[in-house]
Amino acid sequence: MNRLTELSFESITKSFGATVALSNFELVVRPGELMTLLGPSGCGKTTALRIAAGFERPDSGKVLVGDVDITARPAHLRRMGMVFQSYSLFPHLSVIDNVTFGLKMQRVKRDVSRTRAMTMLELVKLDGLTARYPHQLSGGQQQRVALARALTIEPDVLLLDEPLSALDAKVRTEVRDEIRSLTTRLGTTTIFVTHDQEEALGISDRVCVMNDGVVEQVGVPMAIYDSPASDFVATFVGEMNRLRLANLETLVRPEQVVLGPATSSGTGATVQSATFHGSIMRYIVQLDDGQILKAIAAHVPGTAFTAGTRVDVSVNFESTTESKSTFGGVTP
Repeated sequence: MNRLTELSFESITKSFGATVALSNFELVVRPGELMTLLGPSGCGKTTALRIAAGFERPDSGKVLVGDVDITARPAHLRRMGMVFQSYSLFPHLSVIDNVTFGLKMQRVKRDVSRTRAMTMLELVKLDGLTARYPHQLSGGQQQRVALARALTIEPDVLLLDEPLSALDAKVRTEVRDEIRSLTTRLGTTTIFVTHDQEEALGISDRVCVMNDGVVEQVGVPMAIYDSPASDFVATFVGEMNRLRLANLETLVRPEQVVLGPATSSGTGATVQSATFHGSIMRYIVQLDDGQILKAIAAHVPGTAFTAGTRVDVSVNFESTTESKSTFGGVTP
């Protein structure tokens, strides 16, 4: 349905007064790719999205769709589909009329627009609710209507501004998976903005981690998690321990911390807390030298440690069993 389109940000700078929102921002979103902009509040990710949409004009730099410079093009001529956190549905319009609104603005014939809208509503599983109004829908259903409305115009690029943050956890996961499936099926180039690391890792082809208006790292989710390019990425994406080994400080994921029954020769620690999370156990342990570490282990019935238990601690610096070692003499 959609043309495969590349979106590029070239040396984008944008300030609001004395605040620099983006500084020499460079990013290429490949045709048909779902790219997530991930970072804390104020890092510039929403500003980048609004510049792509045409709602903000950069102080310098260019935005290109394919090889066409659209930096000065007004928003309504950019062929961008936008889904907001707040849904932004028209309360006085039915589901079908909300979804066909963009096509009406494009002066698409009524029968054609309704056919296209019904096709999209079937894809988001709302074809039986066409006559309802937004107040008669759940939050997840409203977000699906907003998604259908954005995609029905067959945009060059789909822009999603924290679209799941207002949903509860279960519905958020369902809608996230539907967005992923739908954009993949349609081949729509997509930018997804979020501050939720789990969300970013679960939905993206690639992730662009941002901080203070600059790009920290761009890569596939597994590379972002396993091979962070900076201290910021390592500590922002997922949980991380700072572990002192002799004169060296290293960063260790909780799942790399391995707990075992206490022995006389191991590195000793005491379990401070043990929390059950269904398939996993989360521990906080204190080493005998005072360091505090978080640990995550698969839950195996009858094997969990309880608070106050003495344990040995080792670190699996790689994924292989041979790499598992106590701290003595280990150089990561």
